[in-house]
Amino acid sequence: MTEEMRGPGDEDGARAVLPLAEGQRRVLRIVQQYLDATGEAPSTSYIARRLNLHHETVRQHLQACHRKGWLRSPSPSGFWCRIA
Repeated sequence: MTEEMRGPGDEDGARAVLPLAEGQRRVLRIVQQYLDATGEAPSTSYIARRLNLHHETVRQHLQACHRKGWLRSPSPSGFWCRIA
């Protein structure tokens, strides 16, 4: 992942993606690291423990990342998937 964390469609300009706040970038980084290591998306609780945040704060960051085009909707199990 690059330092500035590019969003979907950035390579060819096909889709505009809104920038992320620092907390959102931190959450997204954990999601990507976990996906790279396991092939599965992390739980909100896992992200909260890793970043020492309340699970509701993590949920809000995940929702913001989703609204901004950086994450897919949560699966039925409540886990989030990074857009490839």
